[in-house]
Amino acid sequence: MTDQDKPYGIEYVITSDQYEELPEEEKAYWHYHKTEFTKALATFPELIDEELAKIQTVLDETYGKVVYFWNLGDTYPIGEPYVLVVQEIPDQ
Repeated sequence: MTDQDKPYGIEYVITSDQYEELPEEEKAYWHYHKTEFTKALATFPELIDEELAKIQTVLDETYGKVVYFWNLGDTYPIGEPYVLVVQEIPDQ
């Protein structure tokens, strides 16, 4: 496998209603997509602009939790998985 082929992590996506059901201490691990997409410079290369425009308003109102279990460049998944807290990413 090349680095491009390795599954480094997953993002679990939930609705705003589901997010509101989470315990308060858990909410810190989730990020609101409306603010995250611009902060993380998210792109959707598999979608053309017209396709993205149709679903962007739905995506904006969801929350995500990113769990990484593999570090870029490692031969094997070494160490503990971790949650990427998007709110802690410095502004670009």
